[in-house]
Amino acid sequence: MYRLEGVVKHYRWGSTTALPELLGVESDGKPWAEIWFGSHPSSPSKLIDADPDAIKQFAELPFMVKLLAAAEPLSLQVHPNAQQAKDGYERENIAGIALDDPARIFVDPHPKPELIVALDTFEALCGFRNLIDSASLLESLAIPQLAWMTASLQDASPDPQSTTSPDTQSVASSDALHALISQIMHLDKNTITNALKALAELNPQTFPSAHPASGNSTSGNFAAAVDLAQRYPNDPAVLVALLMNHVTLAPGEALFLDAGMAHCYLRGTVLEVLTNSDNVIRGGLTTKHVAPEIFCEHIATNTEPLDILTEPYSTKHFSVTRIDPQVGQVELKTTILLCAQGTAVIDNISLHKGEAAWIPAHASLVTSGTGTLFHVTTS
Repeated sequence: MYRLEGVVKHYRWGSTTALPELLGVESDGKPWAEIWFGSHPSSPSKLIDADPDAIKQFAELPFMVKLLAAAEPLSLQVHPNAQQAKDGYERENIAGIALDDPARIFVDPHPKPELIVALDTFEALCGFRNLIDSASLLESLAIPQLAWMTASLQDASPDPQSTTSPDTQSVASSDALHALISQIMHLDKNTITNALKALAELNPQTFPSAHPASGNSTSGNFAAAVDLAQRYPNDPAVLVALLMNHVTLAPGEALFLDAGMAHCYLRGTVLEVLTNSDNVIRGGLTTKHVAPEIFCEHIATNTEPLDILTEPYSTKHFSVTRIDPQVGQVELKTTILLCAQGTAVIDNISLHKGEAAWIPAHASLVTSGTGTLFHVTTS
């Protein structure tokens, strides 16, 4: 087992306190957004006291683990699937776009599905609501500049009296939603500015907590959209946010985001597991490079309800298990171990809160302590 020295990322949306507190260190006033534990070429972790063979093996690790703490919203983004990542990487290489160019989108040829496990209350916008609920939400806002969006959603909403199969209706709804999002991204600046000014002036406290069409809470979605309109008064991506699911994960709950799922993390701290990739296609809500056309090409616009996961967290890509070190002994395959709370001792090596280690092969390990360990590996 080898200790990992994680790489801290100071992005502007990060929290100045959450990750320092997790690590038990004094805040330096900078926004600590992420800590990376993995071998991605742009920011590889350091293996403590590792030999050359172990370092070489670690460089081939197919996944990485992050601690992510958001104090402000991240960009609206999606990640590519395997073929899209390969094609995009080759296309940008041929175009001669340097890997460190801010306009570079595909910085490696790998997909980037991700699993997030909430360490505290975590809010995000993920995926899209059904058309009926979105139309009802927009109608409730009574913003004249958004009436055209309401009408588009109502016209495209499934007819409960229709004899068309549910699968066919689902495809039609997805296509209509995709067309609407593309239309939003191409609106002229004056239309966007006027609509967002009206949205930004609304008071989220006056919006009913129960959605009239389904009984589902949309107050969080409305509040997030008002906040985003105030932060980004000229960004069409705010209108896309109005169409998305607002989700609040309680500590211990998790969410898997596959390729194409649009998302915007809002606030909170999570353990994030992802493939060894840093490909991000941004559609807006950021000062970084955005690519609305490519974003629209890659989004999935299905409207199935989100699947909130509880332990054990298992997807087609990753497996995350919580371990109580007091069990005394555990059998583990190649893994990253991360201590999320307290102190755990694994084969006489102590891991304190916020620290991680890599186990290069299947092993039977003796454990003790009162910490909370996360065992992360491929499925």
